[in-house]
Amino acid sequence: MENNVEKDRAQLLKQVLKDEEVKKIVTDFQIPTSTIDKNLNIILAYLLRKKKCINCHSLTTCQQGYQGYAPYLSYDEVKFDLNYEPCQFLQAKEKLKEKQNNLQLISCSFDNFNFNDIYVNVNRKEILNKIRTCIDNYEKKEPTKGLYLHGNYGCGKTFLLAYLAKTVADKGHKVIFAYYPDLARMLRSAISSGQIEDLIEELKTIEVLVLDDFGGETLTNYIRDEVLGAILQERMTNNRLTFMSSNLDETLLVDHLKESNRDIDSLRASRIFERIKKLMEFVKLVDEDYRN
Repeated sequence: MENNVEKDRAQLLKQVLKDEEVKKIVTDFQIPTSTIDKNLNIILAYLLRKKKCINCHSLTTCQQGYQGYAPYLSYDEVKFDLNYEPCQFLQAKEKLKEKQNNLQLISCSFDNFNFNDIYVNVNRKEILNKIRTCIDNYEKKEPTKGLYLHGNYGCGKTFLLAYLAKTVADKGHKVIFAYYPDLARMLRSAISSGQIEDLIEELKTIEVLVLDDFGGETLTNYIRDEVLGAILQERMTNNRLTFMSSNLDETLLVDHLKESNRDIDSLRASRIFERIKKLMEFVKLVDEDYRN
């Protein structure tokens, strides 16, 4: 009977040494058979748990006690230990979550955008090239301007800047993409709640800021001068990448910023306009209305 037990144990030792990770540890540390025998239960437990990962294709099919954690074996020159580390599927999920955390959306959604299938025509090609140049220069930490993308309603301005925002966020940079008319309303509401300074500070300091549909809001002197002016001034001073989309060209933008024909408003409007020009290159997108 004793001989049978010894034979079975010897057979188990041969089996465990067929595993590549076990074999590598034994070879690296020159571990004697007696030590392997003493740790046989730990090694077998590792092999049983490792087996659960062999045919796993996603987190939903995970059979481990702790979902998304794969077993690995270690040796501290005295004994073997069974440990766990995030598997490839959990790592991919965490990486995706990190990318999503890099992109903050304000009053908008990218759910209906297919960034893997960008429709490129003659009208969009130049814009996409400029966008990619902006991203490349920013990655290389070279001086670069953002874009003030203007054009007719529904021609794809939002989509192109959303593509830019997602691409930059996926590369590990912090981005705010805001639908500006709702952001302006949010800023006005924040005045009464006492939270406006925190929101302005975030818009000033975020790595990349995208303001979508600028000019679609009802402009007030306070939002123009104390909020927008302060945000653009800070971003201009610190060379922070800034983008806007709008239906307004340069002439209409100045008219929008004036609010009235008063000289003081004209002066303040021109200051805002100059900051926009310093931060961004004016680019016109001429294309059909894809929303019809």
